[in-house]
Amino acid sequence: MTEKLENIVKHKDILGLKESFSGKPSPRLQLTSLVDETENMQVLDSIQVGFYGNGSSSFVSLRILKFEDMPNWIHWSSLAVTGGGFPSLQQLHIRKCENLIEIPNCLPLLELLFISECWQLQFDDFIDYPALQTLHIESCNYPTNFTLNLFSKLKFLQIQDCRYLRFLEISEELHHQELCFFQELKISECHNMESFSGRGLPAPNLTTFSVSNCNNLRSMPEQMHTLLNSLQTLIISGCPKLVSFPKGGLPPSLQTLTIQNCVNLTPQNEWGLRNMASLSCLTIECAYANVTSFPEDGLLPASLTFLQISEFPVLETLNLSGLQHLTLLKDLQIHSCNQLQILSDGSLPSSLSSLTIAGCSLQLKDWCQRDRGIYWDKISHIPTQSIMEEET
Repeated sequence: MTEKLENIVKHKDILGLKESFSGKPSPRLQLTSLVDETENMQVLDSIQVGFYGNGSSSFVSLRILKFEDMPNWIHWSSLAVTGGGFPSLQQLHIRKCENLIEIPNCLPLLELLFISECWQLQFDDFIDYPALQTLHIESCNYPTNFTLNLFSKLKFLQIQDCRYLRFLEISEELHHQELCFFQELKISECHNMESFSGRGLPAPNLTTFSVSNCNNLRSMPEQMHTLLNSLQTLIISGCPKLVSFPKGGLPPSLQTLTIQNCVNLTPQNEWGLRNMASLSCLTIECAYANVTSFPEDGLLPASLTFLQISEFPVLETLNLSGLQHLTLLKDLQIHSCNQLQILSDGSLPSSLSSLTIAGCSLQLKDWCQRDRGIYWDKISHIPTQSIMEEET
């Protein structure tokens, strides 16, 4: 270890490190010279003020700092940073430091923070990262409540496998402050998460919103139709307790909507989909126990170009009168609807260029046979057809 330290100290200028201490580094200063070699530091347990040496401002050129696989590391004192350490740091990555409980709360130029498998790390409302744009938190016990508008310049937030996260909220004191830079939000594998802020998310430039495998999520953000007026992509997957969208429905700007494995989020006219003139791609993959016919008349918007429905276990009828007004529809896909056997009165849109029905009943397959099936006239105008009893 000593030989490795001396070698890295010798070449610290190549790493962009300022000379910040004199003499031979003590064991407490080991990490000073290992900013580029911080994997597998099994013995380090604390970073204190001595980490920065004798200079008033340390590591002035360092922009990217990564720590990984340091199981004994517990403390990284904030006092150590407020004295002038890391004035240019833009990216901080911390992985597999399962006993770390604190990180510096003031990094003025930090733009990216990536934290993974730090089970004891706690976040609080005193964190001051005014330049933060990208935040990724994965496999951590904390936070329980996450306050979004602590980071006014945040563009991308991903929270994954945070087992105790319950609420994503907006601070009451800062509720008037919009998240003007916020563009993408992804929440996944947070099984105790229940809801978003009751007042909604004031993010006028959010374009992508994804929530997946949050078993206890009961509600989406309020006022989505007005506060998220730039939203283009919404993906909701694996949220079995979600039963409806907020009053007012979905943002009219939405272009792609995907709903998967949300067995109680049943499509209905109250969603206001028909009035969403920008919606072009709709995917619904849910094991609804009571949907025997789809879609309802007046449910879908005429703007759709792609429609996929999958895993409807009791679906028997494709309601053509709910599809025939879709004059822009190019691709219709139906997968794993084993009871589907009836194409109702009406016709499929003349705009269709591709029809796929996979995993349907044998009867439906026979009735769609070229020239002799009773449904052939309904599908004969579609250039590309694939009707299969089994999924490939």
